[in-house]
Amino acid sequence: MFSKQQFIDNTIRGCSYLVILTVILLPLMLFYYSIPLLKANSLYQLLFCDWRPDEKIYGLVAFSTTTIILGVTSTVISFFFGLSIALFINFHKKKLMGIWIKRIVVLMSGFPTVAYGFVGVIILVPFIRRYTSSPTGYSLLGTILMLSILILPTIVFYIDQSFNALPDAFKKASLSLGATKEQFYVYVLLPQSAKGIVTALILGFARAISDTMLALMISGNSFRFPTSVLESSRALTAHIALVLPGEFDGIEFKSIFFVALILFIFILIFNLLIQYINRCRA
Repeated sequence: MFSKQQFIDNTIRGCSYLVILTVILLPLMLFYYSIPLLKANSLYQLLFCDWRPDEKIYGLVAFSTTTIILGVTSTVISFFFGLSIALFINFHKKKLMGIWIKRIVVLMSGFPTVAYGFVGVIILVPFIRRYTSSPTGYSLLGTILMLSILILPTIVFYIDQSFNALPDAFKKASLSLGATKEQFYVYVLLPQSAKGIVTALILGFARAISDTMLALMISGNSFRFPTSVLESSRALTAHIALVLPGEFDGIEFKSIFFVALILFIFILIFNLLIQYINRCRA
């Protein structure tokens, strides 16, 4: 007869096996449902050609490029502000200003993505339409700005956590040697927290490219290859959301499984990088 502890151990072990099985079967399922698309188009056409369903060509290069542009630019912008905010919070962590800024960042992390998208549609899109050459205001620029705000809490949290992991002995030793607070941050805190900062960058980028609502609501979702941030374009995640309600048996519908497989591979690579960084840190 199983004891209570054995039941709990077996339940945890079974759930772990289920998670592992899911991670293994998910990409296999995505690949299986992508086979009709791979038969209709070569891998080169899928990765390096434009989306032309009227010509039976389902190239994803415009969507992939849009996703990379959104991810890279929003992560760079958010990282600049996120690092500054994390430094300010750490510098004033015992003062009221630092405590309240950290609380505001925590509050931001609790907002649903659709709320950011709604703000972007109501405020940012009309602003871009009025003060730029964008004809509609739905553009990569608006999506980049809102994604930067969306991933900001993630970057701030991980950088701040990395700062807090540094033993107080480092700070005391540097200050006892005559270093100023600014020198401590530049020559001790930032170098010692480099791996945590890189982890924050990776997680921020992964969060940006995997978001659906902002890309769907603000980018405009055109098929064109992006040549300017003021143009409308479509991200990979938005493509899945737009094609999903369509005809289930068509080749165009099968493209969402291949897109999901690409995103799965991206996220898997990012997770492996984070695991590698954590092992190096240890």
